[in-house]
Amino acid sequence: MQYGRRVKGLNHDTSDLDLVVHFTPGQDRNIDYEQLSVFIEQLSNSDIPIFVYVLVHHFNEIDRLSLS
Repeated sequence: MQYGRRVKGLNHDTSDLDLVVHFTPGQDRNIDYEQLSVFIEQLSNSDIPIFVYVLVHHFNEIDRLSLS
């Protein structure tokens, strides 16, 4: 899921990209974060020229990760 200025069309050249990753209850947390790690690595190795913020929602917990 995306949110923020880019989704609303209010972005400028240096606006970041805000993403939310939802993990469903009952999933194995270790597998979830292993898959998330691969996703983050792919983002980090991409040529996306902006900051990417990933908000991780797992059960009732929220973690915010900042990538560039």
